[in-house]
Amino acid sequence: MSESLKPYTVAKGTIASSVAGGLLTASYEATRRRDPHPNSPVHNISLRRRIPLLASSAALNSGIIGFVFFSVREYLVTPCLQSAQNHDRSTYSQRPLSWSDMRTHKLVDTACTASIVGGALNAWKRGVVGVPSGMFTATLLCTFLQFVVNEASISRVKFVSRRSTVQPNPPSNPSSTLSASDVPLNIPSSTDFDETPPPTLPQQPRMTFGQRLASLLGVKPVSDEEYLEKLKRERQMHQRRIDELERDSKDE
Repeated sequence: MSESLKPYTVAKGTIASSVAGGLLTASYEATRRRDPHPNSPVHNISLRRRIPLLASSAALNSGIIGFVFFSVREYLVTPCLQSAQNHDRSTYSQRPLSWSDMRTHKLVDTACTASIVGGALNAWKRGVVGVPSGMFTATLLCTFLQFVVNEASISRVKFVSRRSTVQPNPPSNPSSTLSASDVPLNIPSSTDFDETPPPTLPQQPRMTFGQRLASLLGVKPVSDEEYLEKLKRERQMHQRRIDELERDSKDE
């Protein structure tokens, strides 16, 4: 992935994690029928105030976890996997993307990142004993979610390509189509036209590129007759000058 897209991916994943955590918590609190535990800090708060409070807290925590997860994946795990596999980035970027590539996109990266983040998070909550269970649960859940996202992307691409290739079907109802005999034709008679042919305009000769360039520069094109007359005038002028010089030389 390009370096310029990594911050966008991290921000998008953080926002999606925050929104998903808040919505799931709000839905859970709204649908459960029993009150929270008596030792819970929100036990004495009404349901109308408890749901936004818990949803906001869950959204904040999910956003923090999502930020850590996507930052570790984009800036640590993915570069390490790319360097370990010795991928030629230019060849890889020029290779056409297949359905298999789209289906397995970021699966290994997500699994490795989920094991790291899940193990660290569970170790922070339960100690070293919770590392294996945290790694297994986070890897399974995040890999499944990444697979669902990839399948959704494939379905979207197929839907768009199907919409672009579908041609409109012809009308199946024969009564809705009109035959040639049903369409009235207003054919004008020969008296409606003027028998005199239209005047033909003289065709202007096409200008060459040099002539167009000269006209843009303000140079007026000269015909052969005009150029010949110009040469004759110059010859007469030079001849008079020669005659004057010869007379001056004889006088001396």
